[in-house]
Amino acid sequence: MFKFINKIINPDYYVKFVRLLDKQSGSPKEASDWKIRAFTCEYLIKEFGNDEKKVKALNQIKKESEEKAKQLEIQNQKKYLSKFTEKGCDKFVQVGGRDFALEVWFHKDKSNITVITKNGSVDYKMFGEIPGIWYCHTFGGVRYEITLGIKSPKQILITIDNEIEFDSFSINLEPKI
Repeated sequence: MFKFINKIINPDYYVKFVRLLDKQSGSPKEASDWKIRAFTCEYLIKEFGNDEKKVKALNQIKKESEEKAKQLEIQNQKKYLSKFTEKGCDKFVQVGGRDFALEVWFHKDKSNITVITKNGSVDYKMFGEIPGIWYCHTFGGVRYEITLGIKSPKQILITIDNEIEFDSFSINLEPKI
């Protein structure tokens, strides 16, 4: 009897919100599902800004969801990379598009892409939910991304984002002879 009265007076918002989220969108399985759950919690936190208990429960769910998404991304990346054990690089030179790189090296183990410029070299590390598609490098608060698509490695998309301005362009590549 005491537990029943206690649940009415002090509801467990964590359990209620988890059940509600599961009921609305199903139990998360993929990294993107967990990211959506974290985003939903973020939205609800803004809605329940004055209710401390609800906000605390939502913050906990959000944090757990973000951690689970990150774990799944790392797991998927390891699984993807385990298929590629070859050493070395496929080297390409830039032949078209905005002046960006002298050479682009695609590592055969798919772990990263090296961009050779006039000023040196930069390694772009794999990231994201779908391994082998997005590669990223951050320098001085600016995020540089390489996106591989159906025309890769002959054409790649470069994205530059410093949170104030966003720029995106493609460059054309040919195998280095």
